[in-house]
Amino acid sequence: PRSDFLRHQRRTESREAASRVRRGHRPLGLVRYAQSPLTVPLEKLKTDIQQIVRAGVDAVSARRVIDRAMQSAIGESLAGRPLHVIAVGKAGAPMAAAFLKVPHLAIRSALAVGTHAHDDLPSAVEWIESSHPFPDPRSQRAAERAIAIAQRAHSGDVLVILLSGGAS
Repeated sequence: PRSDFLRHQRRTESREAASRVRRGHRPLGLVRYAQSPLTVPLEKLKTDIQQIVRAGVDAVSARRVIDRAMQSAIGESLAGRPLHVIAVGKAGAPMAAAFLKVPHLAIRSALAVGTHAHDDLPSAVEWIESSHPFPDPRSQRAAERAIAIAQRAHSGDVLVILLSGGAS
């Protein structure tokens, strides 16, 4: 029968093909990719990522944000006017510290509220540590202090509110 012939033929072909493959090819092994102008070393990628992250963090630092704002028309409008400052949020202390370092500002009162104080916070800033994410009695005390400062501002004074994080 013809099917016996085909089975026999298949077996013969597969045996011959297998022996040809064994005889004609070297064993396979793993090789590294070739270095090319489009291939960037891993260390360079790590360095680039670190620089990008540092630049992003630095761009939103309290000091940089305050500096940018003070170089705009906002800085001109505040010059020479009596100021009352309330800084609230996780970056409340760093923002207050950066704001009080701006020269030629007539700051009458300053309050900073946040989860942790900043090393550079001037002694002129009243600091109240508060809770996050849920209000507690410290949060209530901070809110009452902020309202008192806002009420103390007169018609010619400027009330500056600096908000960050969840406080916004």
